Amino acid sequence: MDTATQVIMLILAVTLALFLTLSIVLIVKLIKLSNEIAEVATSVKNTAFSIESAAKSVEQVANPQGVLKVLAGLLSKAKK
Repeated sequence: MDTATQVIMLILAVTLALFLTLSIVLIVKLIKLSNEIAEVATSVKNTAFSIESAAKSVEQVANPQGVLKVLAGLLSKAKK
């Protein structure tokens, strides 16, 4: 082989190894990022469920009071 050909082959081999290494690092980082996104999504889902449960509890407590207020108002009007 000619010297110029060997130099070009060496440059290509180093470039290929560099890009291969960078792609492996990028893939590992993307996998870690997708795992973190999955954890955040799970946390958001759990938080939304907790908020929904709390809202239902408040609704259950608030509704009887609202009904009692309406009944009290009707009774007071009926007495007058």
